Amino acid sequence: MSHKDTHVFALLVHDFWQGSEQTGTTKLISDDEVVHRLVKVLRCSLHDQFIFFDRKHHGVVEIVQLSKRDLTVKVLNFQVNSDRKPHIVFLLPLLKKEALEEAVYSLCELGADVIQLVVTQKSRQKLLHAKEYERLQNIVIAAAEQSKNYNYATLHEPKKLSDIIQEPDFKAQKNNNKIVFDGVGQSFFDIRSHVPLMQDTYLLVGPEAGLTEQEMVALKDSNFIACRLTLTTLRAVQAVAIGTGLFRTI
Repeated sequence: MSHKDTHVFALLVHDFWQGSEQTGTTKLISDDEVVHRLVKVLRCSLHDQFIFFDRKHHGVVEIVQLSKRDLTVKVLNFQVNSDRKPHIVFLLPLLKKEALEEAVYSLCELGADVIQLVVTQKSRQKLLHAKEYERLQNIVIAAAEQSKNYNYATLHEPKKLSDIIQEPDFKAQKNNNKIVFDGVGQSFFDIRSHVPLMQDTYLLVGPEAGLTEQEMVALKDSNFIACRLTLTTLRAVQAVAIGTGLFRTI
């Protein structure tokens, strides 16, 4: 990859930025995983440029010295990550494995701030195993790197939806938007005319088999508004992408 190429890869590199970097600063990188990705996977060479980021900072670096065990980069620019509005928390049911992975990728790619996995009456009741959660965490990182979403999403382990809406902190957030995507709800374009869309927002979609009538009543009691995205019936992963995109791009 030449430094003249328009595409610059973004990599999550923990503990690289300290918050006081200046243009022209050089840094030695000896972390085995980072060096392996750059040298063996991306096959970088001298003067290649990359974006290094973490949750607080990002910047462009150029490789100025290279070996199989370590490399030295020069900081070309450095920025503090900007905050996004609205703050979006997506309550994501435990979908089938492939659909869940696709939904998590889309949520990070589109800029959700928090992904709270939830258990509903008709969803899976647990993750398949501990490694599935680890894989989802890796998917978040992959999506962040691909989309250059430096404020990448925080993923939380599953909780029961019924427990979440009863939590005191959740109940106290009366001024936040609470939206459940449902085929019989109000049109998004009707909702946006009377909902403060820059306000912190909870989004929710049902699992493949949908939410139960009991769950919909409980959500309404918790001030959720049902929102219809299209005139057709969407798969959960499509509703995740379309719904998040609409609320993120306003």
